[in-house]
Amino acid sequence: MKKMEPKQVVCRSAGAMQMPENAVMADSQISAEVLVYVDESVGSGVVAYGFVVKKGGETVARESVAFRMPYTPPACFATCRGILAALRWLLEHGVHGPRVRVISDNNIVDGMPDQRRQFRRTRESISEAADELKRRAQALGTDCEVTFERMPRALVAEADRLARTAFERMENPAVKKLEVV
Repeated sequence: MKKMEPKQVVCRSAGAMQMPENAVMADSQISAEVLVYVDESVGSGVVAYGFVVKKGGETVARESVAFRMPYTPPACFATCRGILAALRWLLEHGVHGPRVRVISDNNIVDGMPDQRRQFRRTRESISEAADELKRRAQALGTDCEVTFERMPRALVAEADRLARTAFERMENPAVKKLEVV
């Protein structure tokens, strides 16, 4: 019997930024390290994550997403979903550098990829996205190292705020900006 994915109600933050399709980065931006801060908020069947992407000291993206599930998964599930979303954002917008540091306060980051069965598909997708970032950088004649690091919550405060805001909006039935995916 095929396992059914739960329908997800997504609340995207209005703070997400998009790079223009024809954006040209200066040489200093191309060679700059990319920092990706990810955090989550989970409870009562609501899962939320937020991520912030910084390159060369400038914030290039902020996004938060919340969705409902028929059960409350562990926080590391939301962290993995946030990491995957951030890596996909980098791929979609062609953002990379000699080093991409994915930073979270969740201990799932310590053992990436983690060996828990329930996260296997998400972990594989994260590995594939990280490998694709490396391949695209190599195609442009540069190297790209992708690392996963655990840092104190204070260092991921902006991503934490985004996740909490998305979580609170999802908890509030008056929120009207919801889309079904």
